[in-house]
Amino acid sequence: MQHVLADSLTAGNLACGIAATLLPGEGQPVRRSALILTGAVFDTLDGPLARTSGNPTDLGAAADSISDVVTCGVAPAALLVSCRPVTDSPLLRAAPGLYMAAAAWRLMRFGIGHRTSHVFRGLPVTGAGIGLAVGYQLRLPPRALSCLALALAAAMVSPISVLSGEALVRRSTPRDIPPPR
Repeated sequence: MQHVLADSLTAGNLACGIAATLLPGEGQPVRRSALILTGAVFDTLDGPLARTSGNPTDLGAAADSISDVVTCGVAPAALLVSCRPVTDSPLLRAAPGLYMAAAAWRLMRFGIGHRTSHVFRGLPVTGAGIGLAVGYQLRLPPRALSCLALALAAAMVSPISVLSGEALVRRSTPRDIPPPR
């Protein structure tokens, strides 16, 4: 049963990404970014659920990667295109494409297969998608969003070590905090 629920969460992640990408109407970045954040929540839950089921599958891992690239790679880039900054800077105009390329590259390089560690190399695509979606929720100006997208793209392809959300939650649970003296 957990396996079916994990697959359903992955499907929900993908549905959120598709909806955020295709939702009509410019001027809806907050609504569209809420879909990205919802997809990210589904992505955060599906992996641990699949692993605790004792039966994570290659199909589930591949579906998760595709869902991640749509929800946290394509959808934020499409949203960035719809909120184009008025700029003469070729780099800022290229930000949506560079962000999407970095997300795809990161998933091709690190995202296929089952996770064997709670430490990632480079910022995970879901983390980058959350960062950009929060920027939309905060109503950052388009130029700032483009700069944020470029910074997140660089972080996704960088060699920095990043703890998984599971590891962060585990470190902050009350059982890990020593009692006061």
